[in-house]
Amino acid sequence: MDHNNREGKPFNSFNEQNFNFSQFQKQTIYCVLAYVYILWIVGLLAEKDNETVKFHVNQGIILSAVSFFSLIIINVLSNFLYSIAPILASVSALLEILWLIFYVIFTFWGIKNVIKQENKPLPVIGSLFNFVK
Repeated sequence: MDHNNREGKPFNSFNEQNFNFSQFQKQTIYCVLAYVYILWIVGLLAEKDNETVKFHVNQGIILSAVSFFSLIIINVLSNFLYSIAPILASVSALLEILWLIFYVIFTFWGIKNVIKQENKPLPVIGSLFNFVK
């Protein structure tokens, strides 16, 4: 088995390969990750001074917070409805499905803004808080 590349030099291990990402590509990756649940922390730690990344990280934090607290409310409501009548727990199942649709739509909305290079807040929830300054 030949462990050399075309130039006759040995292959580098994976972590030593030369991946040349431009600053714009890195920024785009961090901005997209900001909308994927708690992966906004990657952009927050990696690009502390980049205003675009900070904007999208803030939007990701808002989306994560709203999603987390709405799930808590749905679960409390589910327990309450189940204690009244077990059939009413199906209402909370419907709410969880609506929550999932909400989360997916807002995630794709944010990623669409990243791809279009727009710093637009998410509809309805995007202007609620400003976590990252």
